[in-house]
Amino acid sequence: QYMDPYLEVLTDKVMGLSAFDISENPELPVANPGTYPDLVVGQNMSLNGVLSSPGPEGYKFGNKSYWWYLTGKPDGSSAYLNEETSVTHSFKADVAGDYTIQLQVQSTDSPAFLVSEPVEFTLTAVDPAPID
Repeated sequence: QYMDPYLEVLTDKVMGLSAFDISENPELPVANPGTYPDLVVGQNMSLNGVLSSPGPEGYKFGNKSYWWYLTGKPDGSSAYLNEETSVTHSFKADVAGDYTIQLQVQSTDSPAFLVSEPVEFTLTAVDPAPID
């Protein structure tokens, strides 16, 4: 699922998968978004999926192998994230609170199109420190 910015509801993702004998390719890609400190409202946070694994030996990630989705956000937020992109992506929180983000990866530059299980993580946005 991902947060539809226009309807402001969670929407199901649909993707096609092809079947293969799992005994021939027992290892699927693994999404690993890493860990992040709290972010400050209004400042960009660089999301990075570099710790993800493309699957069996010889499988690789392509140009748009990282799928970043915003699946939850605080009330009043208009933040949006629904991108098929490279290993890094920028995110900016617009109100304080918790943002739930999902990363899923696919090995496209490979003998087969393999997709990981989605991994969700939460970023906590805090208001900027007051200036004295």
